Amino acid sequence: MPMIFIYPTDTAYAIGGDALDGNVHRRVARIKGRTKGKPFPWIAASFIMAEKYCEFSPAAKKLARKHWPGPLALVLPLKKKYQQKLHITTIALRVSRHAIARKLSNIIGRPIIATSANLSGKPLCYTITAVKKQFNDHAPSIKGKLFLSLKRGIFYSTLDAESIDSLLRGNDKEKVDNPIENIKNTPDLYINGGTLPRRKASTIVRVEKDGVITVLREGAIKIEAESAK
Repeated sequence: MPMIFIYPTDTAYAIGGDALDGNVHRRVARIKGRTKGKPFPWIAASFIMAEKYCEFSPAAKKLARKHWPGPLALVLPLKKKYQQKLHITTIALRVSRHAIARKLSNIIGRPIIATSANLSGKPLCYTITAVKKQFNDHAPSIKGKLFLSLKRGIFYSTLDAESIDSLLRGNDKEKVDNPIENIKNTPDLYINGGTLPRRKASTIVRVEKDGVITVLREGAIKIEAESAK
């Protein structure tokens, strides 16, 4: 079963995993105590990765190039094959300013879920301790310096590159032996990025094909609800 991890972003701690895995979506929803509804936002490793999954109008591309990496999520149409795979038509997507968030997406090779690491309706968390308290979890977190790996991108002092890659990706045997109903109701991995600055959540905007901007959630970046032309 692909793992669910807690990780730091440029706003607050997030919970996520492989954004294209339906079991990841279901597990994250269960952990957060959230009922079925709109899909979770994504973080991509780069603008180039984002373009592989979503359609960008000229106006959306202009906003992305101006504010990415950063706390601005754009609601974009998914490309047709991903609409069919995920049974949704649009997704809120951004490229985070935090290096660890981008590296995690890079390791997996796809966007990752990027929803706040808290119970539904509860405050944002800026420390691992706060996250664990909300989730009532006593599991250890990975600490240590962030190292660059020539093979995979990142690993930590307690894990080598192959180990972290295996944990993040999961494997087929685990998928067979552990159906989603039997998986624990807490995250699998906590990546401790220290105490994060208390910032607002990301801004979320929808950009229409004609360039009209609709602000869905005002957050860390101020965007005027007007034409992006």
